Amino acid sequence: MRALIVALLLASPLHAQTKIFRDDFAGTSGPVNAAVWQGEGHAQGSGQFTGAGEKNGNGKAVLAVTNPHPDDAETFAQQVMRTKRTFLPQPGETLIFRTRLAMPHDQSGLVHSIFLYSSFMDGSTLRSNEIDFEWMTNQTAGSTKDKVLLTTWVDWNNNADTYNVVGSPLYGTHAALNPPNRGDAGEFAVYEIEWSLKRVAWYKVSPKGKRQLLGERKGRAYAPQRPMHLYFNTWVPGPGWVEAFDPSLVPSVGQAPVRWRMVVDWVEVLRRKDKQG
Repeated sequence: MRALIVALLLASPLHAQTKIFRDDFAGTSGPVNAAVWQGEGHAQGSGQFTGAGEKNGNGKAVLAVTNPHPDDAETFAQQVMRTKRTFLPQPGETLIFRTRLAMPHDQSGLVHSIFLYSSFMDGSTLRSNEIDFEWMTNQTAGSTKDKVLLTTWVDWNNNADTYNVVGSPLYGTHAALNPPNRGDAGEFAVYEIEWSLKRVAWYKVSPKGKRQLLGERKGRAYAPQRPMHLYFNTWVPGPGWVEAFDPSLVPSVGQAPVRWRMVVDWVEVLRRKDKQG
């Protein structure tokens, strides 16, 4: 009987994962799947978002910063894409957001990101929830010790702009980590966000398949409790973000356009039932 129980446990792992979303960006070159993704068209930092990324015809999505903007030489064209659907882990489960991507090293003053985000109005206060993987090329361009910015925001008060705070009824939560990336951000690698209602964690998968923990936050104060969209973007921050801003990066008025690309091989979302007790 004991042997039978052991065999059943081995055949039915407690942490079985179910795939609930995947995009391989297959097919001919052109826009990403409009039934799955949508772009945005607003200003951010020193540039203007001009829509979603494109498939390159080789099974990858490309998002780019273009210098200068083709329709406004005084600014940059940037790209962002987000899922039309939202995600929210249920009690007793973790959602795992996995992607294989690479970020260029050839220009400082850029930010490349994969993140989860949503916002809502709390009376007259705009609040947002967010979980970020961000690579500031000020920390990666020409560097042999790349770093990555890992941030969680919970019901954060956008009207007050207060940082490094946890569980405040007025300000919400903003908590950031800036660990080593464990390798060259310019090379393709698999990155993961784990999100439950009690925990957020960030991982990188080594070339040999080993999951490496980059950062972790435990407790509901660090874990968003509201549905969020999945995003990718690449953009040029303004002088308000001192660590990411490069004053030498300016629109090249009258010059031939230059593009700096973030390349996404695939992305998927898994649901894992967590061990109880």
